[in-house]
Formats: sequence, C-alpha cells, structure tokens
Amino acid sequence: MNLRILKYLIPRKMRRTFFGNLNYVLSLPERIYFTRKLKKHTPVLVLQMGKVGSTSITNSLKKFYPGASVHCHNFSSGYIINWRVPALYAYREKTGCPLKIISPVREPVSRNISAFFHDRALKYRLPLLENPQKHIQKLKDDFLNHYGTQKIDTWFDNQILSNFGIDVYNQPFPKDTGYQKISHNNIELLIMQIELPDATKEKIIQEFTGLEKFQLQKEKVGSKQEYGKFYQYFKQTIRLPQSYITRLLNTKYFTHFYDEKMAQKIREKWAE
Repeated sequence: MNLRILKYLIPRKMRRTFFGNLNYVLSLPERIYFTRKLKKHTPVLVLQMGKVGSTSITNSLKKFYPGASVHCHNFSSGYIINWRVPALYAYREKTGCPLKIISPVREPVSRNISAFFHDRALKYRLPLLENPQKHIQKLKDDFLNHYGTQKIDTWFDNQILSNFGIDVYNQPFPKDTGYQKISHNNIELLIMQIELPDATKEKIIQEFTGLEKFQLQKEKVGSKQEYGKFYQYFKQTIRLPQSYITRLLNTKYFTHFYDEKMAQKIREKWAE
C-alpha cells in the first residue's frame, strides 16, 4: 500500500507513533548490521559544529572504514535526525567502548556565512530570484544580527568537554601543522583545520583510523546546492564591518585554532 494513502487512514493523533514504529521496523536489518560493526571495530564519530565542511570526511569514512562511522553536530541520546547517534550513545554508555572522534574546525567568518545560507535559503529564495541587488542589504543585516560568536565559543565545551571530559582549550594547538591528536582514557580525538590541503587531510585521517587506504570523496558544497548562485553572489558582493570581523577573530575559538596569518587573510577577504 502507498504510504501516502496510509497516512490518511491513520488517525492524526496516532500518526507519529505509528510511522515512528514503522520506520524502526523497516530499519531493523540496518540496525542489526550497525550493532555488529560497533562490536568489531572502534567506532568513529565525526562530531563538529555545523557547516565546517565535514560531509566529505563522513562520506569517505562510510566507504573506507570497516567499522561504524557516525556523523552529528550534537552527541546525545535525544538526537532524532539520525538514529545511529543515540544508538552509538547508548552503546557507549552500556559498554564504555573506545571511541575515535574527528572534529574539524573552520575559520568562523566562512562558517557563519555557510550556516546562514543553509538555515535561511528558503526564506530569501524568491526575493533573490526577483532582484538580488535589491535584497542584499536585507540579507547582510539579517546575517549580522543572528550569526555572531556564541555558538563558536561554546560548542567545544558543550560537546567535547561535556560528553568526554576533554577541554581542548587546556593545551596549545599546533597552528603550524593545523591538526592535533588528544588521548583521554579510551577516547582519541582528532582536531583538524578543514582548510588543510585534501592530500594532507587524507594522510592524517588514514593514520588516525589505521586504514591502509583513505581518499576524500567529493561533496556537494553550498555553491552547488539549490541556493548556490545566491550563496556565490552573497560571498562575492558582501563586505562585513570591521567590528564584526574583529569580534570573531577575538573569540577563544579563533585565537586557539588559528594564527595571525589566517586573521589577515580573513580581513582582506571580508572586511569593509
């Protein structure tokens, strides 16, 4: 039976429970296979802020890593977007299994712009189609009002410190190499600047995961998505106030993971 027809045969109050149970039953074979992989190899968790360019890493791990690999921005038992996240969370709570975590970082101005378009693309799609020049200031004002420093400065504390007891800000980050490995109990954490060349990232991840071969798969970046041409137009047109740039560059996130050379590049690219 077509599921769309079934939707109208189920009373509205029961639909969420019914389809939730149905999805669980339909995914049972995959869940069983996932559990088997958890037991055979150390699971890899790609855990990072949204829009730092981790999709390529995630897709590549699925292809090359024999164990379970999971991707999320919030590691918790209540994560509903991907059932593998609470499944891994529960498995680790029960068994205390070792875990490899890959947490990429991205310079905050580009990250914020990418997040802005991902979150608000539908809102501005029609106005931009009609007259992008007319609405660019409205986009800029919206961006400046809603995409600041709070999430950037609190994410590692909320996710890595809270979940795994690792304070990444307690030890210096090697800005010259752009990556760092931290071991704590049975947790291995890899932090890596996403701006590193692909060949360098491949070598780092291959060594971290113990794989004989690892190659990054191409991803659908924002420029190629539905809002791609507006995203490109915004990036090419927009220049941001010095005060906004300075606020991001003064965050503990930026000063910990990046150097003055990157700060200068950001000012040259984005500042008014």
